[in-house]
Amino acid sequence: MANSTRSQIDDALLALLSSTTWGTPKQQFKYTSKHFQQWEGFDASNQPALFLRRITEDVIQQRAYALNKYTMLYEVWVYLRVESNDTSFDPYSAIDPVIDALDATLGENNVTQRQNLGGLVDNTRIAGQ
Repeated sequence: MANSTRSQIDDALLALLSSTTWGTPKQQFKYTSKHFQQWEGFDASNQPALFLRRITEDVIQQRAYALNKYTMLYEVWVYLRVESNDTSFDPYSAIDPVIDALDATLGENNVTQRQNLGGLVDNTRIAGQ
């Protein structure tokens, strides 16, 4: 992150995630933002929606006078309302394709073998929960 600002990284990650498409016919997010909103107050007409939240940042200095290594942790929230009166309807069948598409979007690129947000970071990956 030596030459990249946090804001540049946030914006690049949100732009990358916002470009995600899934399904046939292709669907995409109607609303994306770094400004998280609670489900209860979020209008269904703006769904599917994606929110990006920066949660923590760890800084490690490997050696004295060496560059710091930053690890930034984000949460991605997806809101997807599906209306169905069918009791046999599997709600995971609606969200799983979105999650799979996000996984693919964050996957390695063919040139660097890492998702580096256009050179802003060393690597972007899915970790944790």
